Amino acid sequence: QSTVCDLASWVYSSLLLPLVQVIKMATKREKKKGPRKLKDADNKSQEGFSGTFLDNQTPIIVCDCISYLREKGLFHEGVFRVPGSNDVVKRLLLDYDKHYKTPEMKATVKYDVLNRFPEPISADDVASLLKRYLAELNEPLIPQKSMHALVNIVKKLIDDEEAMVDAVSEVLSNIRSPNRQCLSFIISFLREVATFSFQNLMGGENLGKCM
Repeated sequence: QSTVCDLASWVYSSLLLPLVQVIKMATKREKKKGPRKLKDADNKSQEGFSGTFLDNQTPIIVCDCISYLREKGLFHEGVFRVPGSNDVVKRLLLDYDKHYKTPEMKATVKYDVLNRFPEPISADDVASLLKRYLAELNEPLIPQKSMHALVNIVKKLIDDEEAMVDAVSEVLSNIRSPNRQCLSFIISFLREVATFSFQNLMGGENLGKCM
């Protein structure tokens, strides 16, 4: 519970407030375009790795990206803000689809996609890969209902930090795993990134805007 509260406090103070405007803008765009068509959420046999459902663990692609960025991206200026190569990101996603296409393939010997890529990749490429994977999930990492709740909390409790943290903690606690486990893993890493903002220039507010 204390871990959830710690995360809630950081999500509130560093990520959630700057995200509100982004969410509002995205909501307006969504209304203009109409609802996005989602694939059947019950089709658990769906093939493919990128842009599919979370299974019972933090996805390999997320673990790989964070491991790579922890080693090579913590001090990289503009990490998560500066875009990587669109071509490289597409090819990396195809590699993950190729090597982790089915649950059976995931259970076999792990293939090191990032370090076996045939050409050099940058921290910006890997950060963009992580962002693209999360953006293309058929079901958002933070369920729509939970996201609406978080936005409403910010609107209603913006002047009461203690109540805000408690309310955000409750919302995060009610997100079911594997989503909650994956979200916690990502947010914990973003806290590490923000710790080195004196060098990478990516404090919580910048990360909130870019993620």
